[in-house]
Amino acid sequence: MMMNIVYRKDTLYVYVVDEIDCDLIEKMERQIGKILERYKIDNLVLDVKEKNNELIEQFCRKHNVKYRKKILVR
Repeated sequence: MMMNIVYRKDTLYVYVVDEIDCDLIEKMERQIGKILERYKIDNLVLDVKEKNNELIEQFCRKHNVKYRKKILVR
């Protein structure tokens, strides 16, 4: 599972290289959750190949409820 996480100017960028599956979503939830709880981050940008993937949509809904911030998926 390959993804890169970069922080720049109050924005956390997550670049997902691999195809989206349940394992990748769980890994993203853990890693992003730890970062967001530790640091004040205003924006989250998810760069994925499969923008209309149901797992990504579920991840975004779950994130919005927990952190009250929207995710930009590109």
